[in-house]
Amino acid sequence: MTTQRARRLLLGAAMGGAAVAAAFVFAATRGPEEGAEAKAIAAEEAAAPTPVTVVEARRGPVAVQVATTSSVEAERTAKVLSQTSGVLTEVRVREGDQVAAGQVLARVDPRDRQLALEQAELRLARAEAELSRQARAFEADLVSEYDFDKAKFDRDLAASERETARLELDRTEIRAPFAGRVTEVLLVAGAHLDPAQQLLTLSDFDTLVVRLYLPERDVVGLAPGQRARVRPESEVGEALPGRIREISPVVDPTTGTVKVTVEVPSPRRAPSGAATVRPGSFARVVIETGRREDAVLAPKRAVIQSGGDAHVFVVEDGRAIRRAVALGVELDAPGGALVELVTGDEDRILPGARLVVAGMGSLTPGDPVEVLNPPTRPAG
Repeated sequence: MTTQRARRLLLGAAMGGAAVAAAFVFAATRGPEEGAEAKAIAAEEAAAPTPVTVVEARRGPVAVQVATTSSVEAERTAKVLSQTSGVLTEVRVREGDQVAAGQVLARVDPRDRQLALEQAELRLARAEAELSRQARAFEADLVSEYDFDKAKFDRDLAASERETARLELDRTEIRAPFAGRVTEVLLVAGAHLDPAQQLLTLSDFDTLVVRLYLPERDVVGLAPGQRARVRPESEVGEALPGRIREISPVVDPTTGTVKVTVEVPSPRRAPSGAATVRPGSFARVVIETGRREDAVLAPKRAVIQSGGDAHVFVVEDGRAIRRAVALGVELDAPGGALVELVTGDEDRILPGARLVVAGMGSLTPGDPVEVLNPPTRPAG
């Protein structure tokens, strides 16, 4: 029994070893074939062209512009201060109210000033009566010239005191220094006012300006009366037509800039459909300083920007060619923003060049491409 069992074990081991050897031989035979096939598939996939969409660059005019952002201001803004002291009995306006020049905005309790005015008027009446009596006596040579002059002085002093009392009474009515809109109210009825204490803020919305601080080189070619376009950053609609009103004759030695004041139409005078501009809002101001008639234009979406550099992919002979560009003037167009491409001689892009506008995310220079659309020129 022992000898037969040993023979069976040896036979099984031999058969198992043969199976393992056959498996190794099969794997060694198939492995290189499968690896070569995988490499061939990968090479075929790598050689497949990348589908892209293109748009032709074109030649067109562009305006040379100076553009910057600044805040819109009401040219006339005043802090309305109290000219007297006392308790506020009435505040007649609220924030946002439009007021006329001279309109009463608030009142201070006037009773003590009214009493002072009445007393001043009584003193003036008495001084005038005394002057009349002294005049008659002086004509009759009954009093000296000194007494007559003193009576005139007392009458003039009493008249001056009456005008002072009347002015103090007038100051209990706080009036608008100019027509405008109330933008801030700081006190309410019942509060105590001290002299020179601020009650509210008033702004003239009919005169809005944007003050630009431009490098000296950008001011060359600008002149008062020159047109500008103003678009608030937070608003939609057509840009507002502004104009340069003033250019400072000096350069700020600290910043090297020149102040340029651009006048903006108020909401009441703005053209229909234009964006709404308000004091305090930021706006982009564009001033045209010249024109280039033969600029090369392309859709902005064709430009790839990275690390301060920009480039586009041009399709030539079925391959994607990388061209470095600098960006010039940007234009609004119905089909999307256009941008001027500025290139050197080595990367020159001519009108009619086919620029990749979709599918360039995975492109590398020299990749084969398949154009999915017929060539089209950029809108604009």
